[in-house]
Amino acid sequence: MQQNMIKVLEGIKNHQSLSYSDLNLTKNEFGDVVQMIKSKKYATNIYVRKMDDVYTMIDISDGDLTSKGYHYLAEALDFNVTDEL
Repeated sequence: MQQNMIKVLEGIKNHQSLSYSDLNLTKNEFGDVVQMIKSKKYATNIYVRKMDDVYTMIDISDGDLTSKGYHYLAEALDFNVTDEL
């Protein structure tokens, strides 16, 4: 799941529109990744809605990384954090 989280965070950072098919994930796998990013507060302005164990909405198009998200991504990619901020 970490690799998928990194890909989604990079997409948010670069303001790329991603869908679950872009990442070769199921809708539920993509939703789980976005939900984890949201719960860990790695990004703002991302939306996830789940009803009856099915994701009915997943939107990262207006997402922005938080400083915590930049730190996580930088650490995961072994970059210098100050270059990203």
